[in-house]
Amino acid sequence: IGGHGETGGEMTAALGKADIHTWLAWLREQPGLDPERVSIVGASM
Repeated sequence: IGGHGETGGEMTAALGKADIHTWLAWLREQPGLDPERVSIVGASM
């Protein structure tokens, strides 16, 4: 997610949401994965 670690850029809720949607779309296209069974879990402390 942009804005974390050495990724640079700014972190906003909207940009974070867009990054996660992009990553999830990429993950669902990977061979050997059932795209209907992919999920993500996150936490912030």
